[in-house]
Amino acid sequence: MRKSLAVSIVLTLSILSSPAFSEDTGSIKTNILLRPRAISDFVTKKSSMDFDLSGIRVEKNINDNVSGVIFPGFVRTSNFVKNDYVENDFLSFALIEGYFNFNDITKGYGDANIGMKAGQFIVPFYNMEQKYQPYRFIYKPLDYKTLPTNFADLGLMLYSSFFSKMLDVSFGYITGAGVWNNELREDENNDNTNAGAFMFTTSFYPFKNGAEAVKELSLTFNWKAVLKAASRSNCNVLLGYKYRSLATSFEVLRAYSRIRSKDITATSLGISYDIYGPFQAIGRWDYTDNMGATPRLYHFFLLGMNTKWQDSKIQAALTYDQDYNPATKAATAKRLMLAAQFNY
Repeated sequence: MRKSLAVSIVLTLSILSSPAFSEDTGSIKTNILLRPRAISDFVTKKSSMDFDLSGIRVEKNINDNVSGVIFPGFVRTSNFVKNDYVENDFLSFALIEGYFNFNDITKGYGDANIGMKAGQFIVPFYNMEQKYQPYRFIYKPLDYKTLPTNFADLGLMLYSSFFSKMLDVSFGYITGAGVWNNELREDENNDNTNAGAFMFTTSFYPFKNGAEAVKELSLTFNWKAVLKAASRSNCNVLLGYKYRSLATSFEVLRAYSRIRSKDITATSLGISYDIYGPFQAIGRWDYTDNMGATPRLYHFFLLGMNTKWQDSKIQAALTYDQDYNPATKAATAKRLMLAAQFNY
């Protein structure tokens, strides 16, 4: 974590000290995000409060081709058992994002429309998950137990679109030193060192320029090859659909390493529907087969209600979820969660 924090500080100083950053070449866009969340588990009798991924995101156009983004944030987690504090009562600061974005690195040299991000950025597959289901706002995405996570990471990425934006493609290298990846770097030998990886993501919208009812139908493939023999690489396939009040997605995950007895296979089905006014019903089911874990199989269920106000700048959700072990036919966790998001 210390290494990634040091790199994050260097990135922040690089962006802020850029000669063009302070010039009046474009407006500064600022977003203040606050994400409080409280969870109570009726099985373990533990409760927690956190502010995961809260902070201030600032984006500045350096010129018509280059922009800089900095997103300093913090995490605070407090766990309770019968009104007493327990482990992990801490406040952590981190740079969630800090990168330069080049709209077209070939501008003036062929104009091939190839963009590039350099620094710590949120990877494309996470954005696709968020497009159809607000997983991290309400709960963690399907791959949060795999290595490395599909969230924010430090690296270099090239991206482009083809066929009138029907096909989005990105390719890059990430170091594994990104924010929150410290929880996910451990390999089968409990080695905590960073695991670099090549990343490839492509999203296909077959009816992007067609009828309104099928414009948001997409198929996304994501592959992350970790350059560390004992670490898990992963690939994801996400089928998403969104039309008016309905949003749904089906995701399949495969995480693998040279130790095949510890492979992970998982699936996830999520759905949301705007039932009336600001009220949105949400549901999710996950199934995981972790060959190296005990229990090997488990299910996750989530049902709840989300509310959206002021063009979704304010959201609040109340959900109930549980983990279920099919071997023992018993719930290993039953959680009630109240989560909110303020985005200004």
